[in-house]
Amino acid sequence: DSLETVEIEQTFSSGSLIPKEAYLEVGERADLFMDIFDFEWCWRAKAKGFITYIVPEIKIPHQLGQGQINLWWMSMTISQPYRNYYQFRNILLMYRHTYVPLSYKIKRFISLPVEFIINVFFLDHKFKRLFFITRGIADGIKGVNGARFYSNS
Repeated sequence: DSLETVEIEQTFSSGSLIPKEAYLEVGERADLFMDIFDFEWCWRAKAKGFITYIVPEIKIPHQLGQGQINLWWMSMTISQPYRNYYQFRNILLMYRHTYVPLSYKIKRFISLPVEFIINVFFLDHKFKRLFFITRGIADGIKGVNGARFYSNS
């Protein structure tokens, strides 16, 4: 018996199996730190002709953030405030790349303002979240990447 595979646009890197040849051709992950780097690698791989698959029958327990908020048209992970920096910055950095799917860019263009409002007005640590989000937006526009913040301090 073999397990069914399903082709997808992107997936989280946790539990990924990548052939050495593909890794060498696509290259290391982008210097995004924390968020979106695994999706970005899948999109770069696709641009070079590789295909990303999942095996739906295999489950890997992995918790994203502190929970989820599900609206009728989107789902949002609740993260520590410092992670908001990477989420907003890295998404904005993705707009610079032609290999990032247009559908992802449009979806995030619509969801980012909603995520901003939810983070700043409805979640805890409002001022910390505002600080990290605005810093992430500024650095995303400037093209800054890499690690900047490691905790809420």
